[in-house]
Amino acid sequence: MYWKDGDTLVSRNNEPKLSITAPFESLLETLPQDCPVPTPIVKFGLLTQHVEPSSDEFKINFDKESIGSSETAVVPAETLSAVEYLLYNHSDHLSTKQKQRIGRFCEVTQLDYANKLGASESTVKDAVDETGTENYPFIYRTEYSCDHCGDKFDSKPERDSHTTDCGDTENDAAETSEPSQQSSTKKRPALGKEIRKDKGSERVSGRNPFADTDRLKDTGLHQGGGN
Repeated sequence: MYWKDGDTLVSRNNEPKLSITAPFESLLETLPQDCPVPTPIVKFGLLTQHVEPSSDEFKINFDKESIGSSETAVVPAETLSAVEYLLYNHSDHLSTKQKQRIGRFCEVTQLDYANKLGASESTVKDAVDETGTENYPFIYRTEYSCDHCGDKFDSKPERDSHTTDCGDTENDAAETSEPSQQSSTKKRPALGKEIRKDKGSERVSGRNPFADTDRLKDTGLHQGGGN
């Protein structure tokens, strides 16, 4: 469960700190004092990008289920009015798809209801107390993957430190596995000849083009000597 603390939202359940914009801070001021921020309001802030994790080690991901199953927002009339004001005046940075998703969320949570349907201060506090400890599965820790082996790490420095050693290990393995050019050359038959098997043994046969007597004559080298 989150509480407002200056320009951040803090949790008493080890959830990550969340930064808030000035327009969203004004919206939070419409809630009863000393009251935890209702989860639908936290979600609304995240969806509108007026709330975001203070650390880049965390990211936000909403799917259809997390929006469709959101609980009804029990908030004062002033908060309903502030939601409408924020959407009309501070949502130009959002895409059409994002606005449609927010519209669906407001419909499910009843944040799009008329101001006169807002709850009393005591009702808001009672609703938050009944909620108890909240889970925020749409806020998750970023995983950094090693490009070499695919292992995942909680922080970028940890991943980078591993990647250096992992990359060196793979390079060493690649060098070791390369065949020796010298050893492969030894297995080749002489030029112009082929390996033939005869009664279980191997022998090299074939005509050597450089042993042609006519060619030898042309070069001035005769059989029986070079004189």
